[in-house]
Amino acid sequence: MDDRVMKILRQTKRVFSGKESGFAFTAVLTFLILGAIVIGPLLGFMITGLRAQQSHEQRTTELYSADAGVEYAVWQLQNGGLLADDGTANFTGTRDLDPFEVNGDNVTVSVENENDEGVFFKVVSDARDLATGSMTRVRARVTPTYGYQGNFFANGITGLDDVDMYGECNGDVQCEGTLTIYPGQIIRGDVMCGRLYSKGIIYGDVHCRELDNRGTIYGNVEYTTLQSMGTVIGTPTAAPPPDFTDLEESWPREEYLTSFYLDQVPSSNFPSTIVNTCGSIGPLYMGYTNRGAARDLTIDTKTQACEVRLNDTIFVTGDFEVTPRTLVNLNGQTIYCLGDVDFAPGSRVKGSGLIIAVGTVFFHPNIVAGDDASAILRYNGSVWSKQTSPASADLKDVWGASATSVFAVGQGGTILVTSNGGAAWTAMTSNTGNNLSGIWGAAANDIYTSGGRRDHPPLQWVCLECYDQRHYQQPE
Repeated sequence: MDDRVMKILRQTKRVFSGKESGFAFTAVLTFLILGAIVIGPLLGFMITGLRAQQSHEQRTTELYSADAGVEYAVWQLQNGGLLADDGTANFTGTRDLDPFEVNGDNVTVSVENENDEGVFFKVVSDARDLATGSMTRVRARVTPTYGYQGNFFANGITGLDDVDMYGECNGDVQCEGTLTIYPGQIIRGDVMCGRLYSKGIIYGDVHCRELDNRGTIYGNVEYTTLQSMGTVIGTPTAAPPPDFTDLEESWPREEYLTSFYLDQVPSSNFPSTIVNTCGSIGPLYMGYTNRGAARDLTIDTKTQACEVRLNDTIFVTGDFEVTPRTLVNLNGQTIYCLGDVDFAPGSRVKGSGLIIAVGTVFFHPNIVAGDDASAILRYNGSVWSKQTSPASADLKDVWGASATSVFAVGQGGTILVTSNGGAAWTAMTSNTGNNLSGIWGAAANDIYTSGGRRDHPPLQWVCLECYDQRHYQQPE
């Protein structure tokens, strides 16, 4: 047996050395057979891997589709009439929502009012692939929270005492004391206050105990005592004074807010009390000194060529100050201050955010349009270019009467117009504070725009089975 094996090996060596070509066919055939034996399982393994990858991609797509169904259910609870304004549920048992298609999947969603208490809502979202019929299910439980989370932050400005308006406000204003609006200042929202003294412009409805209007109000006006009517485009009506009971009851306790925002910042102190270079800051904690004294924070770059951008919560135990010529980008973040907050005249603020002070707020900056709030892009046939928008509100629609005469509309009754193809945009007076979401016209002097009520801030939600803890599983 060994001699035969050795003979075959010697013969194979001679074949590949070219000395005996007569055995080439046998050798090639041998290797083809060996290749078939190896390649077959290899191809099978590759096909199995490809199918597994396709299945994974399909399941991932279904997962995203099912998660979109959960978000849709939350939106329906917030805005779709499933909950009343006081938070009570308008249904018992289970409510099936209208199905929809996304990512090639049919998504069906149900919302269950567990125990019919209107406290916990179970959401079940199924995404079924239209081509294969496979399905992925996402289940989540959410509960809306009210109190100050639901209405305290619903306004652009809220106060239990007086409010002095030195700038524009794109939102409702509510204060129990005197609201003073200086000449040239604008409120794009409704107003409820104890006393209104205004030389500015209000694009919403007004309800106040005492009216002293020297400016213009485009909405309806309810008042108890009249000092001066001024210019009112809507309907003025004598009415009982506004009730601030809800505001007083929902006003958050200092200790609760302090604990809430303290959890969002580091436990160690920010080392400096002055930020004098441009860049990003936050989360940031200006805690107490070793002797227990509160620490202040000042942002003082003395230049508008760059900005200090907030990347997370800023917690200050002392006073917070922004000096003139300094640009701060709130970037949707929160400044929580146990002392006073002072944005000095000549300082500049970009973007939206939340400013809370236990002390007094002095807010006198120049408002700069934020990065993402309002954007207008123009395509010239080859490239898109960004144009300068004079508005800080979100824009929703655009329509052109010609290549040079174009109109854009958006939140808070914003209407912009250009007559030179976007080289310069100017704001128009819309006589409304409501959001405008559509515009159409037959000519530059024959245009229609439509919209709805101002944005109602969403409910604050506590997710008992949060995003990365939701149960992903096949149908039961």
